[in-house]
Amino acid sequence: MSRKKYLLSSPHHKEKTLSSSFGLEYPELESLHPGKKYVPTGIKTLNYSVEEFSGRSAQNTYAQNIYNEIFYSRCMQKEDLVFFRKWFSEYVKGFTSPDPFIRKNLDLKAKHTKRVCENILLLAKAERLGENECLIAKTIALFHDLGRFEQFLTYKTFKDSESENHAALGVKILKKNGILSRLPGEERNIILKAVEFHNLMEIPEDTSNSPQLLFYSKLIRDADKLDILGLICKDYEAGGKSRNPALELYLPDTPECSGSVIEDIMNNRMAKIRDIRNQNDVKLLRLSWVFDINFPETFALIRKHRYLEIIMSSLPGTEEVFRVRRHLENYFEKNTLINGRVGN
Repeated sequence: MSRKKYLLSSPHHKEKTLSSSFGLEYPELESLHPGKKYVPTGIKTLNYSVEEFSGRSAQNTYAQNIYNEIFYSRCMQKEDLVFFRKWFSEYVKGFTSPDPFIRKNLDLKAKHTKRVCENILLLAKAERLGENECLIAKTIALFHDLGRFEQFLTYKTFKDSESENHAALGVKILKKNGILSRLPGEERNIILKAVEFHNLMEIPEDTSNSPQLLFYSKLIRDADKLDILGLICKDYEAGGKSRNPALELYLPDTPECSGSVIEDIMNNRMAKIRDIRNQNDVKLLRLSWVFDINFPETFALIRKHRYLEIIMSSLPGTEEVFRVRRHLENYFEKNTLINGRVGN
């Protein structure tokens, strides 16, 4: 059986050689990834056997494996993000309910996702990321809250402890649908892990062994926090007239503040969700996010929009709240910008 050899021709990819069997022609290869050009070559071949794929459509499987082999070393392209956005839009449309409260919160998460995509691009550009890195960042932002839709439709809450971990659920959905299969393994793993880690109290220590994953994990956490802070500050400035109980975790609006939450803040730690007892604690929890900010641009945007000031002004004017405010302001000043870096 004749073999035809092709070389992927694209400035965005490393050159990779392949051979085709089963009469696989140029148009069939091109159809696997429209817009990419293949030209004949006489270099080393890649061999596959029909036996490897028994019980499946040999020609289609063979073609897909050639595709995977060619693009194994490629980087993500704009058309990949277009595909992801289209899939995400169709996925979200599949969630509906006669309950206006559920519809409101599903719409809230769709709009939140859009804004987080905008935020992560701002941070990525501030960090001077290249085109490929920006595409990966935007994909992580697009899918970071994918699990929220199924979560809220099923449980009517965004509280993971009373439903299920929305980040893990999102990863499960992505894997089940094979959405990221068009990407090379390294990029696919970074996206899945960054989504998985975005809602953890801390990024796992062993993530430091993968600088890229650590970077993107920090990037999505900052982008996510920026939008949540903006959303709640808009409500606080309006006097709580449009307050969403789902965002306040259905907690009571009582005047006290939990000592354990204040203790965490005074020790430069993020407050723990298990210690939250009322809406004031929720506000303090979000203020404590400042201890998990990773990029200078995030600090700059928080300062620009006065998020800390707005949240603090919505808390009771007690001595303990005043101490918290002074501590946070001092920390923020020290960690804003020091020679272009976030201080410690």
